Amino acid sequence: NYDKDDKLVNMITYKYDENSNITEMAVYNSETKLEYMYKDYEYKKVKTDSGNVYVKLKHNRYNSEGVVDTVFKWNYDENNNCTSMETYTPEGKLLTRNEF
Repeated sequence: NYDKDDKLVNMITYKYDENSNITEMAVYNSETKLEYMYKDYEYKKVKTDSGNVYVKLKHNRYNSEGVVDTVFKWNYDENNNCTSMETYTPEGKLLTRNEF
């Protein structure tokens, strides 16, 4: 990502599994120091009329020291439509809930 003067603001890298699901996303500042990383992704395989898809269930955010600071969880209805996304502390306290 660059600002309006074409100066680097941050960089994001991604890793994927054999099913093209994200397994890791890392965000670095302009000096290439790790700011935070998302990993520990969990997916559920769902059969649809057009084939198999994977729905994201959970992942963790790690701070620059490598410690989990936020847990993200997704909820779905019986048709596998995403109904909400929640964030938690590592101890399990609910921080936010977004409903769709």
